[in-house]
Amino acid sequence: MKFRSLLLLACGLFAGAALPAAENLTIDTTKTGTPISPYIYGQFIEHLGHCIYGGIWSELLQDRKFYYPITDNYQPWGARSDRQWNAGTFLFLDASPWRVVGPPGTVTMDTAHPFVGEHTPVIHLAGDGTAAGIRRNGLALSANRDYVGHLVLSGAASAAPVVVQLVLDDGTVLTQTVDSLTSDYQSYPFKFTVPVGSQNARLAVLSKGSGTFAVGTVFADAGRQY
Repeated sequence: MKFRSLLLLACGLFAGAALPAAENLTIDTTKTGTPISPYIYGQFIEHLGHCIYGGIWSELLQDRKFYYPITDNYQPWGARSDRQWNAGTFLFLDASPWRVVGPPGTVTMDTAHPFVGEHTPVIHLAGDGTAAGIRRNGLALSANRDYVGHLVLSGAASAAPVVVQLVLDDGTVLTQTVDSLTSDYQSYPFKFTVPVGSQNARLAVLSKGSGTFAVGTVFADAGRQY
């Protein structure tokens, strides 16, 4: 009853209010502005399942700035269900999707001097010629397409060279090499032209050197240049 009384009061006040005087509006159709690009549009979309991440989003690598700490316990996926949508169980990223390449303790998280956020992964190399680093699995790639990006690295000179390695489903291995490192973070571009399609390609950042190096971020997507 209280809401209804307020509504009736508002309607009464509006009905008794004086309307503004009529005004003339003139439109000159000979004067135009800058054309609007046909690529500008509006839409509404929600983050349901993988409709954005793992869907229409062109970024290939989840957690590219290492929000989640990389640990020896590789369990990146959680499982949930939503009773409102009744779509069954779905997976979501619940921990780091990056796997440690090397023995336990190879990767630690630097909280004192992170490149971005709260921490940055640091790779500790054995110095005996074995490769160590981090790897991302489960990448879906199209044949005859360029994939470009960059990574940000810092580290000891002895940790170089650092190899960016892409392994396709058929065993094809594509590599690019960062020949030298500095104690300050530097950005290094990379580009791979993929000869065959893959549903479970693997991207790794590896070194067989000695000492340590840090990976500030790894960014990659299809077709754009940086």
